[in-house]
Amino acid sequence: MPGGVMVPYAERAVAAAQDAENAVRALLRDNSGPVALAVTGTLAGERLSNVLKRFARRHPDVALTLRTATSAEVSDLIRRGEATIGLRYDCDRSRDLDCEVLFAEPLGVVCAPDHPLAGRRVGKLADLRDERWIAFPEVPGRREITASHVFALFLTHGLGEVGWTPVDSLTAQKRLVEAGLGIALLSQSNAAEELASSRIAMIRVGDLAASHEVVAVTRHGGFLSAASRRLLDVLRADFTKTRGTNTSRRNGVRRA
Repeated sequence: MPGGVMVPYAERAVAAAQDAENAVRALLRDNSGPVALAVTGTLAGERLSNVLKRFARRHPDVALTLRTATSAEVSDLIRRGEATIGLRYDCDRSRDLDCEVLFAEPLGVVCAPDHPLAGRRVGKLADLRDERWIAFPEVPGRREITASHVFALFLTHGLGEVGWTPVDSLTAQKRLVEAGLGIALLSQSNAAEELASSRIAMIRVGDLAASHEVVAVTRHGGFLSAASRRLLDVLRADFTKTRGTNTSRRNGVRRA
C-alpha cells in the first residue's frame, strides 16, 4: 500500500492523541492551558491583534499562540491537531473540518493618493481595464485575493485579460500602490491603516460588488477546551458585529 494512503489516518491518530492530552489538562484547570490559533497571513492585522489582546487580558492563564499560513495550510494545521482554531478564506470541504462563515468582507479598489481617480467614482469596472493591477500570484491551495480574483471579476463583466504584477506580500503590494506603480483589490481591513493615514485612496466602482468570506475552522469531532470555546466566541462576536446574521457551513454546505 502506498505510504501516502496512510497519511490521513496517521494525522487523525496524532490529532486524537493531542485531544486526549488537552482533555486531561482541561480537567486540571478548566480555563487555562494552551490554545493554538492558525490564521491566514493577510487576516493577521490590527483587528485580530485587538481581539487577542482583549482575550489575553481576560484570560491570563491561557497560553495563546499564533501561527500564520496560507488558507490551505491553516486547514492542514487544524486537521493534524497542531492548531485548535483556524481563520482562513472560504470554506474547506474536508469532512475532517467544521467551517463557520464569520462574515463576508467587502473588497475595494485602492490606488495611490495622487492617482487621477483617487477618491473618485467610476461607473463601471471596465473603466479600470487599462490600469496595471497588483495581486498575489497563483499558488496551489492559496485562497487569498490572487490575480484570478481580479481576472474573474473582469470576465464576469464581459471583459478580457488585464495587465498585472505578481507580488507575494500584502505589505509590498500596498507599498507599490502607494508609489503609484499599480492599483489593487484589497479588503477593507487590509487597507484600513493606509486609508486612514491617506497613504492610499479608494476608487469607488459603480458595478463592483465583491467580497471575501472569512471562515473559522475547527476539527470535526475534535476536543475544544473551555478556553478554546471562549476564544471562538470572542472571534464570533467581534468578526460578526457588522454582519446582520451569522451563517455557518459544514463541509461547504450552508446551514441556517
